[in-house]
Amino acid sequence: MTLINLTRLSEPTENVRHESSQIKCQWDGQNFGIGTLYISEQVLVWIKDGTETGFTLTYPSIGVYGQTAASDTEPDPALFMVVDLNKTDVQITRPANGHSEDEEEEDDNPTATVRFVPEDVTSLPFLMNLIQECQMLNPDPDDDQADDYGESILMQGDVDELQASGDWYSQETMDDEVQLSDEGRANLERIVGNLNIEQNGSDDKPGDHYMEE
Repeated sequence: MTLINLTRLSEPTENVRHESSQIKCQWDGQNFGIGTLYISEQVLVWIKDGTETGFTLTYPSIGVYGQTAASDTEPDPALFMVVDLNKTDVQITRPANGHSEDEEEEDDNPTATVRFVPEDVTSLPFLMNLIQECQMLNPDPDDDQADDYGESILMQGDVDELQASGDWYSQETMDDEVQLSDEGRANLERIVGNLNIEQNGSDDKPGDHYMEE
């Protein structure tokens, strides 16, 4: 779990594609309450109501995202993301008791899961499509240098957390619970296939656990 401090922000004014109020936000299980989500062509911004504080995400930092259905653990459909914290400027809160050596090594590739729950859940496909369009306008300069090892770090760092939160999907539930673009589905299958091979130590057929990019 990676906790953060909300920082003082101003509403974005340039190239804002959409502004959506009454959006609940959860960051790695940390409930931030209700705020406004701003989708601009450069960044995604969430600001908590009545505080003028929130956080900003660059599109290259959003490595995995999708629309999730309600579940036993999460009663509300949501826009779900896995964020690469190395590509953001969010202020991470460190535990008072510090980190072990293993935790310090994991911190070299920190990720966080983020949920945005709109009051009107029928807006989820629209929000996801907007984010996809804006992400295409902001390609990740590191993509050309990405390798299988880097991709597996992202997945391994979130496996336990996603399984516990109900955001880890099987092939049987994929079509019902997660909506992906064709490109996102292909990327997801490739990443999960690489992870399955590393975990099993063989070239067996990739498992049926899926996330979304």
